[in-house]
Amino acid sequence: MVLNQYALKSVTSAMITIAIVWALNMINVFVIDKEVTTSCFVLCLIVYLIGKVVCKINKLSKWWIKYFILLWVVCIVTIITMFLTFHAVLVFLLPIVYTTMYSSKKMMVYTYILTVISITFSVYAGYYFGICDTNMVLLPGKPMEDYLIGENVFALQDINNNVLKSLGMFWVLPRCMICAAFTLVCSNISKIISLNVSYAKKMENMAGTDGMTGLYNRSKYLDMVGGGYKQEDKLAVIYWDINFLKRINDTIGHEAGDKLILAVAESIRSISNENDNGYRI
Repeated sequence: MVLNQYALKSVTSAMITIAIVWALNMINVFVIDKEVTTSCFVLCLIVYLIGKVVCKINKLSKWWIKYFILLWVVCIVTIITMFLTFHAVLVFLLPIVYTTMYSSKKMMVYTYILTVISITFSVYAGYYFGICDTNMVLLPGKPMEDYLIGENVFALQDINNNVLKSLGMFWVLPRCMICAAFTLVCSNISKIISLNVSYAKKMENMAGTDGMTGLYNRSKYLDMVGGGYKQEDKLAVIYWDINFLKRINDTIGHEAGDKLILAVAESIRSISNENDNGYRI
């Protein structure tokens, strides 16, 4: 649920950025066609509001919500890349970045498949409806100097005669390959972060746990005394002491004394519930 909340905040931040770009373009800070950018902004806003309503009327803890959020992000990205095919060239990687917070290989594969579909659709739709990159029309495959026939004179190639094939090979396939490589990198980063968090949590637990009994140790107890008491309205504290433990250690041996300590610790643990904590101090 917490991860879904962060994802929602991230989508809202992205939508605010889109609104700022649209507003700046409307006051001529940018030089993008106003009709195209307005269409892009309005469609993104509609999809955004629909997604917010779906998340509002459903609990964020539901299993399918995370899949919906990523689909929601991909839809917004598809609209942006369709209308602003040249200006928003890096946006198609955004859903992969979102997926890293879930630390799930299944989610990563799901998002990559959606992204491939998004790239394919937005490239072909953007060719006809978006602010098309000149490369999509002319398909030059050489350095700039090979097309200069004089000072500031550019030799135009033939217009793209095979849109289906050339856009697929020139745009869709390379982007999907880049996205695949980016997905692998993000997946590994997510895995490393997850392992580091698990290791840090394990170290924290070990630092506060008595190695013999498995109960919390004296250090953890003192931390609880310093801060935990203040957060409770009602609190009960019970102290146990093992009678004649020193005599047992001296006469029978420390191994017998340890077994007695373990038996007492297990007795305490057996009557404890989720609201109780046991400490060996």
